[in-house]
Amino acid sequence: MGILYGELWDCRKLKHKKLGLRVIFRQSPQSIEVIEIVAIGKREDDEVYVTAVVRLGRN
Repeated sequence: MGILYGELWDCRKLKHKKLGLRVIFRQSPQSIEVIEIVAIGKREDDEVYVTAVVRLGRN
């Protein structure tokens, strides 16, 4: 599980290297058992990271 920086500082990522996919998520501050999936996509041109920033309203 990777830690993200910048506008996605409170998010984490899971990678599937073979498929080139990233899952960007963040944990609920009230409970570690609840996570919010923010974006799933390919890393190409930082597509998944840009999508995550937009969905979180941080653009």
